[in-house]
Amino acid sequence: MEWHYATVWKPKFDLDDYGFEPHWWDAEVRSAELDRNEFFRWTLDGHEVARAHIDHGSEFKIHYDALMRHSEPTYSIPFFEVRGNSRRQGIGREAIRQLEDKYPDQLLAAFSENADGFWANNGWVLCARADGDTLFRPLFASAPKRHGAT
Repeated sequence: MEWHYATVWKPKFDLDDYGFEPHWWDAEVRSAELDRNEFFRWTLDGHEVARAHIDHGSEFKIHYDALMRHSEPTYSIPFFEVRGNSRRQGIGREAIRQLEDKYPDQLLAAFSENADGFWANNGWVLCARADGDTLFRPLFASAPKRHGAT
């Protein structure tokens, strides 16, 4: 079994692709923001099995005291999804590990959409908003790896 992931500079995801939430992947990214956004897709045996959107902007960080205590850059993951029929096979765990390896010195923070158990089971920590507001999606953070330290 081989894993491949690729950065997609202009998000051109098939919105009719069964197993993915189309409203998550139809966002237009202005060309001025392309340098701070990355989109990834993972394939397994030639079939797309997962997608991720990474935003290098850290504006959201001020709303989370736990994140403000970290000096390293914080990248958000507004959307991360494993194809519906590919879930619970370790694909999401492997994709997250690849993202952590790609960004070893950054704190990664994922907004959860009914996947709190997934993030918690992968060692990510739930971060409460500083203002106590619960109307936003839960945010989970993973501490950065320090140059290969475990």
